[in-house]
Amino acid sequence: MARLDSRYGEWFSITALSYQFRDLSTLRFDYDANWLNIELQANFGRMKWSADAPCLLTWEVSGMVTWIEALAEGSLSTADQWLAIEPCLSMEVGSVDSHPRELVVAFEQEYSPMWQGRYEDLKREETWWSPFRIRLFVTPGALTAFAAGLREDLERFPRRTAPPPK
Repeated sequence: MARLDSRYGEWFSITALSYQFRDLSTLRFDYDANWLNIELQANFGRMKWSADAPCLLTWEVSGMVTWIEALAEGSLSTADQWLAIEPCLSMEVGSVDSHPRELVVAFEQEYSPMWQGRYEDLKREETWWSPFRIRLFVTPGALTAFAAGLREDLERFPRRTAPPPK
């Protein structure tokens, strides 16, 4: 588990639970072999929620680690974002000039907070794609610790290769 704590008490955590498809013999593509079931927990003021879904690939988590480390080092600009194929979770730089740094985290679809409605119901609405965003003011040290936690979590789920077609 990797947890990122804001200076003002807000936090969110990400935990890789398992591969979505455990049995490689049924898969045809490396892509499918590398989906991870990811649990997310968040606390934003009085609002708390958790969700889990197969929404990130192993190499996307690795890319998130690199992106967060770059934010901690101060080498990103406000134009920089981290995005995944599934739009459930994304991050952007709110401000690089502030100390602590401002990180904007967007939660969508399966990761939308329950008070926004159930995902199945939201899909029927015209605004179902609207993300819920939180702003976290985090120190470089907190970002570095979060990245290290993600990297440690990812070690349990190395990138896999699907068997060749028969």
